Amino acid sequence: MKNKNFYLLTLVFALSLVLFACRKEIGAFVDVNPNVSASKLEAAKIWNAKFVAEHYRENSKVAGFVTLKPQWEKSWTVDDPDGGQYLAVPTPMDHVDKLEVSISRLFLFKMDDNTVQDARIVEFVGLNYNVQKNIDQLIQDQKRKSISGFNGAIINYDLNYRWTDGKIYEQGKVTHDKALITRKESLAFSGSRIKLPLYLSTIEGNINNNGRINNYKYLYTPSNTTASVSSGSGSSSGVASGMGGTLSGVTIVGGGTGGGGLLVIPPGGNPSVPINGPGLILPQSFSDAEGIIEFNGTRDPDFPSNCKSFDYKNANAAGTYQVCAVTDLRFDWNAEWQLGSYFYHAYVMGRFTNKIYFEFPKVRLNGQSYTACEAAKLTAQAKDEAEDILESQIESSPPSLEETGILLIKARFLNILKSKIQAYGGRVMQSNQWPTATISTKSYSKTTGECDCDDW
Repeated sequence: MKNKNFYLLTLVFALSLVLFACRKEIGAFVDVNPNVSASKLEAAKIWNAKFVAEHYRENSKVAGFVTLKPQWEKSWTVDDPDGGQYLAVPTPMDHVDKLEVSISRLFLFKMDDNTVQDARIVEFVGLNYNVQKNIDQLIQDQKRKSISGFNGAIINYDLNYRWTDGKIYEQGKVTHDKALITRKESLAFSGSRIKLPLYLSTIEGNINNNGRINNYKYLYTPSNTTASVSSGSGSSSGVASGMGGTLSGVTIVGGGTGGGGLLVIPPGGNPSVPINGPGLILPQSFSDAEGIIEFNGTRDPDFPSNCKSFDYKNANAAGTYQVCAVTDLRFDWNAEWQLGSYFYHAYVMGRFTNKIYFEFPKVRLNGQSYTACEAAKLTAQAKDEAEDILESQIESSPPSLEETGILLIKARFLNILKSKIQAYGGRVMQSNQWPTATISTKSYSKTTGECDCDDW
């Protein structure tokens, strides 16, 4: 009897070893998600990975850029009334502590059998409307202008989580066709901020070109608590509410995160290219009587100053010095500010509203002489050098993003330019010091080639 039991135990142990050694092979035959076929999941994974890889180079240059991690094991399918199916894949999200607000964020892959036709990230926002209980119906009706009983928004992104479009619904009807989620941020702040309130907002104009953002509805303030996400079943279970994410829910592509280890996904998705700031509502410009500072406006070509902008003429009868006036003198730079958990990237341009006057000697005390053309070339060179110096200073020590600090940059640039011109014995002024002289005024411009004014 003892020998029989011994042989039986030995056989069971041997079978266990075989099963343990083959556990990977067994896993290959067991569908980890019984709601979705392995073929559909594989096709969606390949589509998503390919899309992200194609944009990796440009995204890696954006500090804090993130790609969302699909939770493939929680995916499910929803029939499309127009044919085919949607594969719905949830993402990690923050807990929303307001009962009247519910938010579901999904990867949606439009499938024709096991082939992906299209794919997007979609956020369903419910206002006194439970999107979780109605998620399948919302997926089916997402492209319609009328969804019975729906109050909230449907916001679309590409697979890089870049905003593409959005709609707000009131009593089931579309009332705004440009909607997005934003964070409200004040310019006057100190310290690191992680908990910034989120708003459902609307856009007037073009989001990438001086569009105006209006807060439509306060949603919630992140509490640094991640919501549990349940898998969908193709019925109405859906996913948990919330948006945002933790380090476990995203892949960091760009620079550092700050914020004590928490990476807050830029609300409304990653910034567009050119970068307009990751989810922060910042002013488009500051201005005073002397000029204007613009954020992310029309870019100036990255060319040298055109010396013909500085049309020097004799300013006195003796011809000992020469002067000119320039309108629309401008300078620009690329800047980065760290705002709490965010990095705000901006193309910034300063522009002088009034004329800027330049004086250059024709003959210096040391005998050095300058023709009008030589003076123009040196002035153009000095302007470009002053611009480079200013950008270097701002890079090492960015000014505060407050109106006073930003507007002072004009004076800083002008002082640098003055010092460069003074090295040649000249002056830069903001008022006309030669009321009896005939002063030529040109509009500032740039050139693609070497400046040629030898025919003056």
